Amino acid sequence: MSPEVHGALVDLVYASPGSVALSGSIASIAIGAIAWTTADPIIIVLLLAGVTIAFARILIVLTYRVARGGIDPLGWERRYEASSLAFACVPAATCLRAFSLTTDGGVHLLVAGLTIGYAGAIIGRGAARPRTAVAQAALMLLPLAWACSWYGALTYQVLSVLLVFFLLALTSVAHGLYEATLRTTLTRLENEGVVAELQARNRALQLVEAQRRQHAERFNAAVANMSQGLAMFSASGALLVCNLRYSDLYGLPEHLRWPGTMLDEILAFRMQTGSGPADPNGFRSQHVARATRGEASVYTLPLQDGRTMRISHQPLTGGGWVTTHEDVTEAVRAEALINYMATHDALTDLPNRAEFRDRLIAALSRAKRGESIAVLCLDLDRFKAVNDGLGHPVGDRLLVAVADRLRTALREHDAVARLGGDEFAIVQVGVAQPTGATVLAERVIEALSAPFELDGHQIVIGTSVGLAVAPHDGLEPDDLLRSADMALYRAKADGKGIFRFFEASMDAAMQARRSLETDLRLALARGEFVLHYQPIVDLRSGQVNACEALLRWRHPERGMVSPLDFIGLAEEIGLIVPIGEWVLRQACADAAAWPAPVRVAVNVSPAQFRGQSLVAAVYGALTTSGLPAARLELEITEAVMLENTEATLATLTRLKDMGARIAMDDFGTGYSSLSYLRTFPFDKIKIDGSFIRNLPGEADALAIVRAISGLGESLGMTTTAEGVETADQLDSLKAEGCREVQGYLFSRPIPNENVSEALAAIGIRSAA
Repeated sequence: MSPEVHGALVDLVYASPGSVALSGSIASIAIGAIAWTTADPIIIVLLLAGVTIAFARILIVLTYRVARGGIDPLGWERRYEASSLAFACVPAATCLRAFSLTTDGGVHLLVAGLTIGYAGAIIGRGAARPRTAVAQAALMLLPLAWACSWYGALTYQVLSVLLVFFLLALTSVAHGLYEATLRTTLTRLENEGVVAELQARNRALQLVEAQRRQHAERFNAAVANMSQGLAMFSASGALLVCNLRYSDLYGLPEHLRWPGTMLDEILAFRMQTGSGPADPNGFRSQHVARATRGEASVYTLPLQDGRTMRISHQPLTGGGWVTTHEDVTEAVRAEALINYMATHDALTDLPNRAEFRDRLIAALSRAKRGESIAVLCLDLDRFKAVNDGLGHPVGDRLLVAVADRLRTALREHDAVARLGGDEFAIVQVGVAQPTGATVLAERVIEALSAPFELDGHQIVIGTSVGLAVAPHDGLEPDDLLRSADMALYRAKADGKGIFRFFEASMDAAMQARRSLETDLRLALARGEFVLHYQPIVDLRSGQVNACEALLRWRHPERGMVSPLDFIGLAEEIGLIVPIGEWVLRQACADAAAWPAPVRVAVNVSPAQFRGQSLVAAVYGALTTSGLPAARLELEITEAVMLENTEATLATLTRLKDMGARIAMDDFGTGYSSLSYLRTFPFDKIKIDGSFIRNLPGEADALAIVRAISGLGESLGMTTTAEGVETADQLDSLKAEGCREVQGYLFSRPIPNENVSEALAAIGIRSAA
């Protein structure tokens, strides 16, 4: 027997706690009546035992009903058998005691009725466990039959025999009931299994349906809340479904959103309302055709209203396609803007260097087919002075104005670009060369020479132009630009405001300049620089007040190189600051050995002020050499005062507080401004040699010298004249009140080892 069937039969045994309680109560009442009638102590004991066993059986049944399913059925079956047989023994013992104790027919009848009735009830209630039921019946009926046969009366004898047959009949009934109960149980369990399976399947179907509904709800929510428009079309182009975003993108009315609407109807509406493809025929022949054929595709589609859509087509199983539409107008515009910014100058909106190179490459492809093209490199003249003097905002607006004039000066097919700073470039195509480039260069120079009106300022600049022509001067963009740049360099060197064509000799000159640059970068490390000194004479005492340090380059192959050949180059390539610091250290070290109080004058470049390390360099040179600060004279040009005036004044003040003297060099040239003399108390003003050269014959030069000398006298500043070469020049300077002079009349620049001899000789000549 399977555990399921066994458990079900045991469950039937315990199925009715009420019948157990009722049968126990009736049996106890009957035994109690017999005990009352007979007043027999043994029967009273049996009564108490029966009541106790009856309560125990009720507790067992109730416990099973509470804990059923969690306990082994075999154990509960044995508990039931033990308690049932124990209870059956009580009526059996009562029967035997009653028959042996009394001849009262009423007692006998009560005992017989209790035994026979209880045995019959047991057979019905124990149908699920016939063995137990028959055993209980036998325990009750056989003692009664024996008692009746022992009593001797005929009726009792007959009853004894009938009780045996009754037991046999009950046994047969018990087995019949068991078989019926077993079949019923099996059928019930089978039905319960089918029901349970159906219920399980139903629950599974319900779960699947719930999941399907949940997935459908999620899908609908996702589709409804997509930032992209979504639509599905059948193979014939009929709309299956679309979301609200798809409808909103194209302003579709409700009737065009219904399933079954043809794509042609939707496209016709979009063309009428301006949201259709900019190229409807191309859209149908390419993209719709591909979708109809079941081909996947992703593309961007410009619309009539200026928007741009990114569209995706994916085929559906069985035909048709699903399409998504996303408005990428802003992204496309942003990408175009980024690309434009990457190829154009932010200030002037002209193409930048990279874009110009691409356009030059495209133009050179025409040159390779036999056409001539020209490249013009432009550099603005006097732009730095404007930028420094009037400020960078004005300088920026000037560059914008220059760009506008250049656009106006060009033809439609020409291209202009800003390469950086104040450098521009033009590529000219489609005209005969070099005639076309000559005309264009003249037109550009004329356009940029006209005054600019900016922020109340009338600004006059100009431009220098270098030209290179392809294919003669090169067919590679870098070569052509380099050639034009070399021509520009020549134009600026020849006087500015002019144009020059590239010549082969320019390349040789540029190569020489590069060679000089390479040697210059190594000169400081190799110790090739030397200092020469030119005495500065006090006209009142006739003694040397100071010596100006003048840098020389003793090249191992070129010989002595003039500062005019390398100082400008050193400034361009950023070497002037370390060279200037070396000059400071060396000049202070040399001057420390001169007789006091002769000073040493050192020129300081604007680049040293920009580097913000000048004060530290001066302090280090003085400290290392032991030269008193009062014997160091720093000469600056007016160009220094144009750059970051506040920072420059702060540096000059710190140097003067240190004890050094400050001189304004080349006064009267360049960007002279009397306000500089009011802003900072210079110790000395040096008159440029260009004014001294024409003395005493030129009245204008004499007037300038007189004015500067008088200005210095009134401001308490020493005036020093440079480039004095003749006695007449010296006499004129004395007459105009000039305090100091220097020049070939007294001494050429000399090495340090000759300074002491020169000091003595000048002093003797002056005394004579």
